Amino acid sequence: MNTVHLLLIIKNIQRLPELPKPYEMMRFVINSYGDSSVNARFWFYDLQGNELASLERSWPADYLKVHFTYAQYNKKMLVYPTTIQNIQVDKKRQAHGTDLRPFVQTKTYASAPRSADENTASEKALRSLEAFILHKNIFKKLFFSFRPFFLDDLSLSLERAERGRIYSLYFENGRVYVQ
Repeated sequence: MNTVHLLLIIKNIQRLPELPKPYEMMRFVINSYGDSSVNARFWFYDLQGNELASLERSWPADYLKVHFTYAQYNKKMLVYPTTIQNIQVDKKRQAHGTDLRPFVQTKTYASAPRSADENTASEKALRSLEAFILHKNIFKKLFFSFRPFFLDDLSLSLERAERGRIYSLYFENGRVYVQ
């Protein structure tokens, strides 16, 4: 059964569209820093550069950190921002953060250009990979042993972000950077 799961993961990753280089997946602005609080707005984008969703709120934090998970096989990649974590310097234990999956899953790669006959297979592959990457349902147990072979996690601290400036977060060649 594990071989079947492994082959399914590989097959699904191979069906993915190419990521734009670089891929601008998010923008953000820090609206204010207060007494142990950060107010920020985030915008999320699909592969075509269309805005998918936005999130604006205040976090009890000294600064924010964004976490990402990406799948890679050969030159194909799939990347998702997964969490905005609120970091409080004086706390030993940090909060889990804000889950970004509802803002990005299914929508991010749905707009990728495909032929009509490729659309159904690509959609099924995408849903399967999202379950694998984002830990959904039974896939967590079925594919868990393969996570280290295909997935990597990245974090990006927004600690030095200036208030009022709009930043873009890009993903390219397995790394995330800010401009």
